[in-house]
Amino acid sequence: MSLAQNIKKTINYSRKNGYGEAFFAAWERMTANYHKDYTYRKPDQDELARQKNDQSITDLQFSILVPAFETQAVYLKALIDSCLEQTYENWELIIADGSKSDVVKEAAAAYNDTRIRYERLGENGGIA
Repeated sequence: MSLAQNIKKTINYSRKNGYGEAFFAAWERMTANYHKDYTYRKPDQDELARQKNDQSITDLQFSILVPAFETQAVYLKALIDSCLEQTYENWELIIADGSKSDVVKEAAAAYNDTRIRYERLGENGGIA
C-alpha cells in the first residue's frame, strides 16, 4: 500500500473513530513486526508430489463459490488456473454469473474440467 493510500485510510479512520483512536491505530501499524520471523519458501517438486499423493483427507470436498459480473477473462483465467494448480484435488469451483454478456461463460467454457461448474443467474442480485 502506498503512502498516499495509508494517509487516506488514516484520515477516513479518524473521521469514523476519532483522532485519538486513529493515532494509536497508526502507531500500532508502524511499530508492529508482523512479518519479522516469516520467510516464504516455495515448496519443491518432492513436497508438491507428497501433498498430491496424500490420501489421508480425500473424503473432504469443498466448494469455491465465485460471484461474477462482467469479469474480465484475464482475471477469471487466473482464478481458475490457481484452483487447478492446487495439490489437493477434491474441490469444485462454482461460478455464479450475473452478466448480461457471455464474457464469463466463454472464459469458463475454455476449461474442460468436471470440477468447474458454470451457473448463469437470471439476474444480477449483487455479490451475495
